[in-house]
Amino acid sequence: MKPIYFLALVVIVLLLDACGDHRSNRTYTDSIYSTKGGKPKLSKKDTVAKAKNIFLPFDNVTHEDSFATKSSYKIALLLPFNIDSFYKDSTAIGYSAIPKGIYPALDFYEGTLIALDSLKKAGVHFDVQVVDYSSQRMAFNQIAGKYHLKDMDLLIGTLSSLDAKPVAEFAAENRITFVSPLANSYAPTHNPFYVSLNPSLYAQQQKLVGSILTCCGKNARVLCLHPNSANENAMATSISTQLAKVEKNEFKINTINCQVKTPVDSIKRLLSKTRPNVLIISSNESSYVYPIIRKLNELADSFSISVFGLPSWNSFENLKTIASKRLKIYYTNTYFVDRAAPAFLHFSRQFVEHYKIKPSELAIRGYSTMLACGLALDKHGVRFHYFMPKSTKTLYGAIKLKPLYSLEEMNGRHYTQHFQNAIISLVKIESNSVIRISGE
Repeated sequence: MKPIYFLALVVIVLLLDACGDHRSNRTYTDSIYSTKGGKPKLSKKDTVAKAKNIFLPFDNVTHEDSFATKSSYKIALLLPFNIDSFYKDSTAIGYSAIPKGIYPALDFYEGTLIALDSLKKAGVHFDVQVVDYSSQRMAFNQIAGKYHLKDMDLLIGTLSSLDAKPVAEFAAENRITFVSPLANSYAPTHNPFYVSLNPSLYAQQQKLVGSILTCCGKNARVLCLHPNSANENAMATSISTQLAKVEKNEFKINTINCQVKTPVDSIKRLLSKTRPNVLIISSNESSYVYPIIRKLNELADSFSISVFGLPSWNSFENLKTIASKRLKIYYTNTYFVDRAAPAFLHFSRQFVEHYKIKPSELAIRGYSTMLACGLALDKHGVRFHYFMPKSTKTLYGAIKLKPLYSLEEMNGRHYTQHFQNAIISLVKIESNSVIRISGE
């Protein structure tokens, strides 16, 4: 269990800020957040020269005002602690159980603290402000004014696409880089200041389609299985539409409403004995996926079957134990941690030492996001995302930022819609383990 005293400290600080109008600009004063300068910087002239010809017109980003580096940078960390919804007054804080709703933001925050400590040891210093924000509780402009977020050099955070939208709009209006570590369903149409580290759902579907071609060839019989759910039916239709556009429609795709109670013989009649069979299961629910996999296990000895699933399958702990050895199971993922890697073991030891608990996925993402962005900010300045086209390794996977360009033209040129991480992994379940077979 996480120490109560740590949560109490966070809660008290955030709660006082939420309730006290006189504390309009809070900055943590711990030595981790020293405002002293770090390593020597490139001169403005050198940085501008390095950035030559990097912009398309109409990105609303210029060389002269955007690439001067600084001796220190201000970062706002935006997380949905929702403190004022859990505790009505500060007297209850020290005697209450930790609300489960705080854990996602708290885990991410704890990971960033380890990263900031590592950056400090490397001679990189930032002035960091933590802001409790959720779009369901208040308008972002209200928070932005209270914490003077227009003065920030970088915004990091929000753990949902819903929260990301108003922050991204504020960032575009005020020309501040905003890095979203998790949002993948929000995609602005003209915002070169918005950076999504989690590739969009559409991009992940494209990876899935490409992987089917690579792993199974053009001759495969492709079936899209889905439960009777509007969302999952729409997902199956979207994947099928993308497959139909590949290789001049050589794929013949069948989208099938398959229920948990569907007999094995009914699935068997859909399969080909002479061609590879690809079954895409477009469901995020293990209660649906597990029974279907068990049925396919019965058929794997007689048919060549490859199953392709969704990124959410990464959280299905029992999937690798119920799949037979002859059944090939793949899914795309933007999160893959090599827990035997020295970098992860080092981080894990630090985390356990500080918090007496193993790091969660969100803690790993918090650490990786702050460390990667912090180093890039220190090296390249506030428009660092224009300088990350090559792979940057993190604990949960690689980051390779690429601009997504508009389909429309403005004065004969395309403009940048936003930046997005281009790295998506394909993983395979093999011999009761999960193996990454593509992706950096």
